[in-house]
Amino acid sequence: MACRSRQRAEVARTLLLELFEKDVAPLQQSTPGGAERIAAFRKSLVVAIHLLDLASVQSTLAFADEVARTWVALSLSHLFLLVLMLGCFV
Repeated sequence: MACRSRQRAEVARTLLLELFEKDVAPLQQSTPGGAERIAAFRKSLVVAIHLLDLASVQSTLAFADEVARTWVALSLSHLFLLVLMLGCFV
């Protein structure tokens, strides 16, 4: 998750995780093997926060460097696509 404000990102992450728990709660009982699959997904779920201000070139480059170091498996082309997509929704 990229955001200009770490505090706002923390609030958004908390709300996102609460929404996830609310949405999967019925599936744990109604889907065969649902509880195990949801537990495995939850265990690997990461909602990382990265600071990013798209109005600042310095912030955007720092974000790109941080993401490249943190998420090594993410290719450079995916990172460019991510930043372009973020720019479209600002």
